[in-house]
Amino acid sequence: MYKLASKRAEEDPAFAERARGELQKLQAGDPENLARWETFVHATRTMLDRCYAMLDVQFDAWLGESAYNAMLPGVVETLLKKGIAREDQGAVCVFFNEIDGVPPKLAKQTTPFIVQKKDGAYLYSTTDVATVLYRRDHFHADRAVYVVDVRQSQHFEQLFAVMRLLDVTMDLEHVGFGMMLGTDGKPLRTRDASGKTIPLVKLLDESVERAMAHMREEKLDIPEEELAETARVVGIGAIKYADLRQNRTSDYQFDWDKLISFKGNAGPYMQYAYARIASIFRKAERSFEGAGGPILLAHPAETELARHLLAFPDVVHTAAETYQPHLIPDHLFQLAKAFSGFYEACPILKADGAERESRLALAGLTARQLRRGLGLLGIGVVERM
Repeated sequence: MYKLASKRAEEDPAFAERARGELQKLQAGDPENLARWETFVHATRTMLDRCYAMLDVQFDAWLGESAYNAMLPGVVETLLKKGIAREDQGAVCVFFNEIDGVPPKLAKQTTPFIVQKKDGAYLYSTTDVATVLYRRDHFHADRAVYVVDVRQSQHFEQLFAVMRLLDVTMDLEHVGFGMMLGTDGKPLRTRDASGKTIPLVKLLDESVERAMAHMREEKLDIPEEELAETARVVGIGAIKYADLRQNRTSDYQFDWDKLISFKGNAGPYMQYAYARIASIFRKAERSFEGAGGPILLAHPAETELARHLLAFPDVVHTAAETYQPHLIPDHLFQLAKAFSGFYEACPILKADGAERESRLALAGLTARQLRRGLGLLGIGVVERM
């Protein structure tokens, strides 16, 4: 509906004007528009809940744009009172090129940061200012991270500058991300010829279906009663891994063949690496946690694996500090490759005594680190593949 209305608004100025009027009525508390809005919110939330359940994502608080509606008049009044904003042709705007001490990039901008339109309606900019104030006063937050499309960079530069002018000391950071593209280099579309962008829930459903089909083709060692759950874990994990393994600021091509793959830098390959180690321990009748004791690094492959294992804490710390989650998949892939080399060069179950215990300990550490690393990305593991 939104896309249809947006297209019509571009072609029909009278329609666009009526739409702006309805928005103003909604923000002012018109009962009829509020009732319609609540219907739309319910329909949206129903689908969002399904998506988040599939992704195993939970929230401590649901605070949509409307949660701050009562604060918006006060935001505009404060900005006017402090001289940060002024009226211009009936609207209330912040003109950065008229304010001292703003970042040089903004000081050159003539386009204003509008906080109230001439018809009295508010914008994202107004709500975003209110959001920061609410988070400061209600949650006592000292840091807020905005994970939003890189195309919104200028908006956040303006928002953060306004908050500094309001003497808000909260650490505000925009963590932008690129676009998911199809193999044609254009925004990802459905398989049909409709030209519509694929909804997330359909993407997730299709990934689970493809994982199931791929596992049947590969004739993996998975009991039939575990196949559906394994397909879910692998399919959802494949989507997450494909997205998080990319440098977040870059656009990337989405390729089903690479995504549902048990080879190369893909989620299923990481899960397979974990399951292979689980199989070793089943044969040894041991648990990962029970594998310990002195580690002997007699073979170069053992040393190589140990070096990768030791790098994990620094990788996790850097990924968190620099907002670069792709560092974790990069590490896990290199770890899985190092284990593969170790597995080929250093027999585990055929070894004896201290050598066997050492190699079991290295394998157990690898499995635990794969499980922990994937867990940090919100990806599960399976014991059999």
